[in-house]
Amino acid sequence: MSKKVFLSPSNQYDNRYAYGNTTEGVQCGKIAEACKIALVRNGIDVMLKHDESMQEKCQKSNEFGADLHVPIHTNAFNGSVTGTRMFCYSASGEGMKACKAIFNVLAPITPGTSENIKVDTSLYEVRTPNAPTAYIEVDFHDNPTSAKWIVENTTLIGETIAKGICNYFGITYKAGGSASTPTEKPVSGELYRVRKTWKDAASQIGAFAILENAIKACKSGYSVFDSKGNKIYPKAQPAPAKKTTAEVAKEVLEGKWGNGAERKSKLEKAGYNYDEVQNYVNKLVSAPTKKSVDEIAREVIAGKWGNGLSRKLKLKKAGYNPSEVQKRVNQLLG
Repeated sequence: MSKKVFLSPSNQYDNRYAYGNTTEGVQCGKIAEACKIALVRNGIDVMLKHDESMQEKCQKSNEFGADLHVPIHTNAFNGSVTGTRMFCYSASGEGMKACKAIFNVLAPITPGTSENIKVDTSLYEVRTPNAPTAYIEVDFHDNPTSAKWIVENTTLIGETIAKGICNYFGITYKAGGSASTPTEKPVSGELYRVRKTWKDAASQIGAFAILENAIKACKSGYSVFDSKGNKIYPKAQPAPAKKTTAEVAKEVLEGKWGNGAERKSKLEKAGYNYDEVQNYVNKLVSAPTKKSVDEIAREVIAGKWGNGLSRKLKLKKAGYNPSEVQKRVNQLLG
């Protein structure tokens, strides 16, 4: 039966590299993909989960029935320390054996010198999976020299980790093609980039072959773009329907838009023409107050509105209902 390995590359897209305008999440994803290809080539079953949470990854690893759980990270400290670090659950367990097998081939090729294997049960992906864990910190990404080396050698790193895993399982490692040339493009040819804006390439926190993974990595203030610069996520929300000038003017009179400069700022921010609204407000304020039907009826009786059709037209023009006024007149004359 084939051995099973669960690869868990870092999804820490906020951890920026000192070289290459990239992040830990992006580079560890590339390393893991290269490692997977090499492991499959050597007859090992692989499950790779990148952007899921640690809890989800450990659950999937257990469901997969992994024989080895391998988190892949890069490190950071003070910008000067470099070297490969590895962690496991027990000094006498299978995790330590796997760490040694990987460390023995990986540490010699990385540029750093401060290197070791330690027991660290505080790490969630060391203590939680059912399978033994070989937790890898390839080298330090806050050092420009080691960061540059990682970026330029992701395939070599992935292949080397795979070789160490094969050595742990006692499998004769079969090398592939050139391990020194990283595979930069996904098979599909499409990359979904996570940036603040399409033009702001410096803000990019990742590029993904799978749209779902790009959306998971997209945080507040960022968007997902396709290779042509089209915004894929989040979808633009339709603008709320605007109120009429008359409706907004009435709200101004009710005090809902504040006063002075505050009112002007709020109206313009909401997309309204301040001068247009204010002119309508002035019109409403200067409009004469309408009299009651009773007052108009008494004026009709006093002869102030004329008679017959002339009276009716005058009342309509002034905004009164002639029928209501006449009804009240009849009541008063009773």
